[in-house]
Amino acid sequence: MSLARPADNRASAHSEDPMWLCRHAARGCHCMSDTAATSSQVSPLRLSLLLPLLAFAPIQVGWAQDNTVATGTISGVVQDQTTGAPLSGAQVRVVGTRLSTEAGPDGRYTLDGVLPGTHRVQAQLIGYGLLETTVEVASGQTASADFRLQQVAVALEEVVVVGYGTQVRRDVTGSVMSVGGDAVHDVPKVNAIEAIKGRVPGVDIVTRGNKPGDDVRVRVRGERSLKASNDPLYVLDGIPMAGGIGDLNPRDIESMEVLKDASATAIYGSRGANGVVLITTRHGSAGATQVTYDSYGGYQAPLRRVQLFNGPEFAEYRRESERARNNYKCAPGVAVCDSADVKLFGPDGTLPALQAGRWTDWQDMVLHEGAQVSNEISVTGGNEQTRFALTAGQLDQTGILKAQDFQRRSMRLNFDHELSSRLRAGGSTSLIRTEQNIGRGDAVYTEALTNNPLGMAGYDLTPALSWRVNFGADLTFYRRGQFRGAQTQQWQGSSSDAAMWESKTFAYTLDNILTFRRNLGTDHRVDATALYSIQQERTERDSMQVTGLPYEHQEFFDLGSGLKPDWLGSGLSAWALQSFMARVNYAFMDRYLLTVSSRVDGSSRLAPGKKYGMFPSVALAWRLSEEPVIRGSGLFSDLKLRVSYGRTGNTAIDPYQTQGSLSRTMYSFLDQPAVGFRPGRLPNPDLRWEKTGQMDVGLEFTVLHNRLSGSIDYYRANTSDLIMERQLPPTTGYSNILENVGATRNTGVELALSTLLVQDWHGLRWNVDVNAAANRNQIVQLSSGLLRDPGNKWFVGYPISVAYDYQFGGIWQIQDSISGEAQRYGRRPGQIRVIDQNGDGKIDQDDRIILGTTFPRWTTSMTHRVDWKGLDVSVMAVARLGFLVQDSLRNGGQSTLAGRYNNIYVNYWTPTNPSNTEPRPNAAQENPDYGGIRGYGDGSFIKVRNITVGYTLAGRFLGPLHARSLRVYATALDPFMFTQFRGLDPESALNAGVPSYRTLMMGITLGI
Repeated sequence: MSLARPADNRASAHSEDPMWLCRHAARGCHCMSDTAATSSQVSPLRLSLLLPLLAFAPIQVGWAQDNTVATGTISGVVQDQTTGAPLSGAQVRVVGTRLSTEAGPDGRYTLDGVLPGTHRVQAQLIGYGLLETTVEVASGQTASADFRLQQVAVALEEVVVVGYGTQVRRDVTGSVMSVGGDAVHDVPKVNAIEAIKGRVPGVDIVTRGNKPGDDVRVRVRGERSLKASNDPLYVLDGIPMAGGIGDLNPRDIESMEVLKDASATAIYGSRGANGVVLITTRHGSAGATQVTYDSYGGYQAPLRRVQLFNGPEFAEYRRESERARNNYKCAPGVAVCDSADVKLFGPDGTLPALQAGRWTDWQDMVLHEGAQVSNEISVTGGNEQTRFALTAGQLDQTGILKAQDFQRRSMRLNFDHELSSRLRAGGSTSLIRTEQNIGRGDAVYTEALTNNPLGMAGYDLTPALSWRVNFGADLTFYRRGQFRGAQTQQWQGSSSDAAMWESKTFAYTLDNILTFRRNLGTDHRVDATALYSIQQERTERDSMQVTGLPYEHQEFFDLGSGLKPDWLGSGLSAWALQSFMARVNYAFMDRYLLTVSSRVDGSSRLAPGKKYGMFPSVALAWRLSEEPVIRGSGLFSDLKLRVSYGRTGNTAIDPYQTQGSLSRTMYSFLDQPAVGFRPGRLPNPDLRWEKTGQMDVGLEFTVLHNRLSGSIDYYRANTSDLIMERQLPPTTGYSNILENVGATRNTGVELALSTLLVQDWHGLRWNVDVNAAANRNQIVQLSSGLLRDPGNKWFVGYPISVAYDYQFGGIWQIQDSISGEAQRYGRRPGQIRVIDQNGDGKIDQDDRIILGTTFPRWTTSMTHRVDWKGLDVSVMAVARLGFLVQDSLRNGGQSTLAGRYNNIYVNYWTPTNPSNTEPRPNAAQENPDYGGIRGYGDGSFIKVRNITVGYTLAGRFLGPLHARSLRVYATALDPFMFTQFRGLDPESALNAGVPSYRTLMMGITLGI
């Protein structure tokens, strides 16, 4: 037996077969044989993509002719160095050849057909360091080589998905971050995308709302487009998703990769301009069938509540609003009197409650404790030919606002079957049903604040060349019903109404992928991929609303019974995308890495003659740790410098935008109303792709014997030909036209650190991960050479999303009136003071300024995980720092200071209380003058995202259960928030509506 030693990985990553997803319907996967493929005609463009691959064909032929030499065998076992447990699935290969195999369930492997001589043999497994040994093989003999692999804190040999294939982490030349395994499943979550929240620098995620089942907003390296979408592309098992990621069951996910720079995203062309999130679902593995059951439940409570005026405070606030217009009159020197109270509170019936000292906080009437319960079961297993994974789950979430809940039922089956040594088939079927009940949405809570308190197939054409066909279909049904009863605050005794919205979407993707992998000697490796793809999506919509329902318990299920149809509508939207792509990865001596790719996309959404765009990219990486000088120092386990540049496009606009349209209009024909049509949208036959060119420079390092690792990235992205509306003179008959005008720029830095502070100290292990990112975006050019567009809040040289408004200067005081300063601006004591920016003695549009941006200057996160024997503890905290937010409660209907409705608690101005933060209540106005400028403030916050404590019992302690393991855990989600923001939650995109909440839950995971 020879001794194994650590060495460098020269093995190419094995491609994982992508699967596809369908929501609300079962999907099938079709396998196309190579005979059928060759019977179709090959277009010149597809042929040009294949020519580079054909150049390697003679090399394969020469090998086949020399396959008659007597050979030997190498066999052995692969085990964990610490526990001695067999490592099933470990890859064992003979360096410089195509000979490789996988260790079986007992860790044993056998390599047949090894030529006589001295060979280097490597063993590797994700999460373990690579080992290499030298083996002498004799003709007709069996040589032995055993491996004991050591776990590493940072898996340099980790196989990551990079789009249309996989690569070993150390060979990746682009900016790719991976989140998998424990990070995906350790913390219970409703939305799968929350698995990367706080774990990937440069990815900013905020909630769009706090209703059960609400979506999130994701931005990868900032915002680029002014009018088109800035959302990333989600790719599930190789198939771009047509629906939302929020419908996926997080327990079905094995790993998630985020492609950030243009070199990594350019292979997705127009759809990758805003970053790409690759999602890989669970697949089975050879070995004994394993059953895992996971269940958790917990309750949810508001993280914050709005402080309102109580009964006596509301009464005084209302009196003051009437005093402001001289309508609350008492005897001289008397502030409060019964006669004035009777006049003020008597008509609405609140006087008895005031006199009795009773009042109601209406938040108590609409809020309650929410609940979240999940039950999931998975069955995985298979043998060397067939592998499967079956998962099923149900999630029930009751919101903290009454009448709001979310349900998800899901089932998924993944299977892979090896029909022969060259032909593999696989498929995926998914059934997902989601139901979200939101009632009147955020309106119920908002009103409570103002109420008076009183598929896949693969074929290996040769050992080096494989062909894969992916087909994924997505059929989505959506229905939303709304019913509002006659006695609701909305209608207050008038007729009830109901509405229904329905849509049906069918989308499919068909990919043909050729992959070529070849080691050319011991120093050269080539990995080439060619793709032809088509995608289509078709959506049909219809909607209806009626008023005057004869009986209310029918809700929205009998709209035909309504007395009056308010509106009817229907629509159709369809688009298609045709793509060609070629990519070549080249490695020399495992030291110098090159990736070159080019993709051509044709979009039906753009104008004729402008539909096709080319998106090339190139990336270089230099593994400095392989240089003799650095390797000899022993400081770095890995050190890689990478540089990339690429171009991507964006066509994320609605279909038919390049075509003209007609709009329905009403007019008078004699003495009768008539319906006609007028020009609606001006066509633009020159509308073309938005284009983004991005440069990225990154440094990845691992030091201190894998105890500390990290990466630093700097990027700069220039987006040109922005698709946006250009204003037109009214004399044209049109207000605007959609054109390619304008440009933006994004620059930023990203830092990721991972350290193993304590390793195996009395069984204790402590990991700390830190991420930080800063992004700066600015508008470089606007349409028609404009430097500013105040109506859209766009300014050259400033960020895309800014607050452009007057600046709050406090409250006018009595002394300001005495000095005449208030009268100069036509103001009175107690009113809001606006800063006169240009000092011209008046407040007008010229006094508005840019107050700040809504995008944070820094996003950071820190994660601690401690393992000691069976106990595990993890804590994650995230922060968004240096961004402006507008408190929707202070500038909206919850702080009108008009005296007619309750108000959030504020320190308002009175002659005896010269507040400098809030104006005087006044019943003669709907809102204070310039009241909207009160709500701006710093939204910086730090949140403890989750705290999890768990304990795992090994199977030998479970006795009669006969289980592999049992884990019991408790989790707190969003338990603490630290901020100076006065509203509900600065993280929410709206910071209003339903409050954010904390969740406390307990659960078990049982492995059988």
